[in-house]
Amino acid sequence: MLAIELGTSVDYSADVTQRGGPTTVWLTCRADGIELHLEDGLTRKSMTRVIDITHIEVASRSRLLALAVAEFVVASWVELRLPTPEALGAAPPVASAAHSVVSRFVGEGLPAARAEPLTDWRLGVSFDAIGFTRDALPIPGAGIALVNRSQRPLEFIGSLQYAHRDLPVNWRASELGDVRLTMVSALLGARYVAELGAVDLAIGAAARVGIAQMAGRTATQNVTAHAAPARWGGTAFTAGAAFRANQQLRFVLEFEAGMVLLPVRVWGLGGELLARIEEAWLGASLGLAWAY
Repeated sequence: MLAIELGTSVDYSADVTQRGGPTTVWLTCRADGIELHLEDGLTRKSMTRVIDITHIEVASRSRLLALAVAEFVVASWVELRLPTPEALGAAPPVASAAHSVVSRFVGEGLPAARAEPLTDWRLGVSFDAIGFTRDALPIPGAGIALVNRSQRPLEFIGSLQYAHRDLPVNWRASELGDVRLTMVSALLGARYVAELGAVDLAIGAAARVGIAQMAGRTATQNVTAHAAPARWGGTAFTAGAAFRANQQLRFVLEFEAGMVLLPVRVWGLGGELLARIEEAWLGASLGLAWAY
């Protein structure tokens, strides 16, 4: 069982333990249990631990001991995943054949190491769209975001968004012209992230505040065009998914649904409501993010 677990042959003779080998484990009976002592020439490491088997059925102790020894050895061999395991100590090098066998076992028999970003910071760019319930037309834009994940599973996000579109203005079944709507807004929020393989799923809350510039263009000589910059903003729920292509690159898809708490309304000279940002909004973005 021990040989199967380790993927290599095992020699139990006393001569081998006296001479020493690439990886040697001594088992010793102690009052508090079985002591495992390891001398690993592959990683230049020495380790000791004690296993209490008094509460284990006698018929199961041999199996438990084999599994415990295998896990103990593999815990040392994991360091062979490092780029330069030879630099871990000054002991003489072991036979290349033994090193290759164990390296192959570590590479094939253990789960692949998770590709983590280099730091907890991520910078992203995206193509965005935002729309308000009083106007069915989506407003296209672009965004840039900075994400920090130092408090996992939480992450904190700050982003800037620019959006622009010409919106038609009608009043009393007449076309008055259009409004050139330009918005610049900032979003600050926090969200919970669930890691599922190479995909991260996130949900959270945020606040968005910005400036909306509305410049009218008339289609008739009977209406006077004017510009109206104003603040707008509100709170939102956010959700998203990120696919990790490698350690640095991610593909990101995000959504948000918000309630406008600072509305914007543009009135005509005759008291008509020409354009407005109010009630609620929906947003979506598709982009790339880089860990650094």
